[in-house]
Amino acid sequence: MIITILSIGLLLLVFIQDLMDRKVYWFLFLMLFLVGNIELFSNNNMRFAVENLTINLFFILIISGIVYLYFKVVRRKNNSFLKNQIGLGDAFLFIAITPFLLTEEFILFFNLSLIFSLSISIPFLLRSRSFQIPLAGFQSLFLALVLILKLLDLNVLAHLINSYI
Repeated sequence: MIITILSIGLLLLVFIQDLMDRKVYWFLFLMLFLVGNIELFSNNNMRFAVENLTINLFFILIISGIVYLYFKVVRRKNNSFLKNQIGLGDAFLFIAITPFLLTEEFILFFNLSLIFSLSISIPFLLRSRSFQIPLAGFQSLFLALVLILKLLDLNVLAHLINSYI
């Protein structure tokens, strides 16, 4: 429980920094990854934890590769992918949050967090074409909400998965 509360605090720091400064201190991502792994490995056996972490990281790699190819081939953008299309902080966050959820929950979370981020951003995008979505911040906020609900024994992601399987 203490680790989860610490994780929520770190996620909220990422949210605030990304929203206010559009920059996040790199060590917050490292701390998130370490704290998430402590919780993952302390609550599961070694083999399951390693498999879960590996699959989640592989999922992020596949999604990142698809987005990269989209910008390279379809949009014909030759500029730096991590600099102009997606921020380095966003990529670090994708990796940092991999240990926090089981694979099925992680895949659902990732998709819902993108919808959440876009939904929050729409009013800003309508007012200003130059608005950049603070994706790492919004995804951090969404994960913090998911972890708070888990603390309250309201695991919404697991419930959604179980109702459709």
